Amino acid sequence: MLSGLKAKALEAALNSRISRYGRLEIANLDTSTGKISGRLHLEGEPTPIAFSAGYCFLAGTGGKQLQISSFRSDRPWLDRLAQDHLLSRPLPLAGAWVSLAEKLL
Repeated sequence: MLSGLKAKALEAALNSRISRYGRLEIANLDTSTGKISGRLHLEGEPTPIAFSAGYCFLAGTGGKQLQISSFRSDRPWLDRLAQDHLLSRPLPLAGAWVSLAEKLL
């Protein structure tokens, strides 16, 4: 049950960051290895996109930040976009779910 809460907290925090583009659904979250997998439901894409990623949390000014260390999906264009604009760049997280995610993760 605790792992389900962790996944929902992180899912909500991430969805607050990508709501303009769609939403993500976490299928598996392994906090001991910093691995996550699931599906992205992006606007304009007819079917969900499977993804897997490596992540870690960083302390930043004003709160927690999420850093994605690796990203793979079933869309080559999305992998290239992640390489160019997402990997190793801290993402500030905001909202009530972030506090819960910090405590759970």
